[in-house]
Amino acid sequence: MGYIIGAIVLAIGLKYFFDSDKQSSGSERPSGSSSRPNKADEMLESISASMTVGVYCGLGDGNLDNRETATLRRWKDEFLKKVPSEAATIIGNAMEAEIRRSMRGVSEDRLHQACQSQKSLPVEMRSMTMGLAFEIVIADKKIEPSELACLQKVARLLAIPDESYKRLEEKYLKPIQLAAATSGSKPNPVAMANPTRGMMMNWAETPISTDFGVLMTPAKSLRLISVPMPNMMTCSRGMMRLDSL
Repeated sequence: MGYIIGAIVLAIGLKYFFDSDKQSSGSERPSGSSSRPNKADEMLESISASMTVGVYCGLGDGNLDNRETATLRRWKDEFLKKVPSEAATIIGNAMEAEIRRSMRGVSEDRLHQACQSQKSLPVEMRSMTMGLAFEIVIADKKIEPSELACLQKVARLLAIPDESYKRLEEKYLKPIQLAAATSGSKPNPVAMANPTRGMMMNWAETPISTDFGVLMTPAKSLRLISVPMPNMMTCSRGMMRLDSL
């Protein structure tokens, strides 16, 4: 729900800034002025910065594979569906340019700059960016310690509330961690869903009568064995004398 609210707030803001740009497009502009209001430029930069954050976390394990790249572009396409159509093309181009730039590598300075730019957005939008980072990290169905460190760093730089971060952990990381913990087992498809109460009986309830069994024990000891076990004594050269005992 928070993500939807963030997208609505963002869409209203974008519509305001781009509409104001249209209204002022017929009037004369001072030479050297930008084609859009400065506030719209700042918001556009803040939104596209989410791609930088996503690529940074994807590179946390040293490689941005096809699954992570596909997750990034799918998130971008879903996001663009939530913004006004007149702004979607401009935002999409800015996001795509940021993706291509970030794929060459994201330095710590660029990450800090991207997160600082996002701080001007509502917390719901920043949480959307944090959610994107989680989605990219788990795209390859495994979590490296370096990727966890990237997520924690991004959460700190974006000022994500602790409760929001914990919800994202529960949603994205817990299933992967649980699957990894049980991956070595061999599930039994016919295993009982619930254990049977009580103790399983593996012995006869009524003992078998063995009246003559006691007579078998002495019979085993009738033969005299005078040779000791090899591991019971150490042999030494010489004669054993009675007085040495």
